Amino acid sequence: MKKIVIFDLDDTLYNEIDFVEGRKLKPYMGTELTLQKLCDMGCTLGMITNGDLNTQMTKLKKLKLTKWFSSNNIIYADREEFMKPATGMYEQVMKLFPDSEYYYVGNNLEKDFFPANKLGWVTICMLDNGVHIHKQDFTMAKEYLPKFSIHGISEVIKLIENE
Repeated sequence: MKKIVIFDLDDTLYNEIDFVEGRKLKPYMGTELTLQKLCDMGCTLGMITNGDLNTQMTKLKKLKLTKWFSSNNIIYADREEFMKPATGMYEQVMKLFPDSEYYYVGNNLEKDFFPANKLGWVTICMLDNGVHIHKQDFTMAKEYLPKFSIHGISEVIKLIENE
């Protein structure tokens, strides 16, 4: 079965505080290798974001990640009722890639995992490295919590290989 791996951008692939404070953007260590390995494994990559498409594309260009993410595989909230934690963007992925296994890698416990969990996706949380914008409270209700938590992006490979 085809594996669809969908990422959040901010504080999942780089430190969002760098963008907020106008510093040079750089992806987390191992991001490029991880994305390439996932592609080599036959996974389809994509992104779901509440951010404006132009702003997110600018970030991706600065991060040098457009090889893996283009406007063709980014689903963004073009209206408020579509924004996470609504399920709309996740359902759109499922329509684009039916009969697949879906993985979501994010970081925001309040909005990222609830819709993916509701739809039966495998959810993976990038743990706060001490500078995330959104603090993580793992005492939240179970439906908001990810199935797995990781400290580094490269851990995604092993989780997907083992699922």
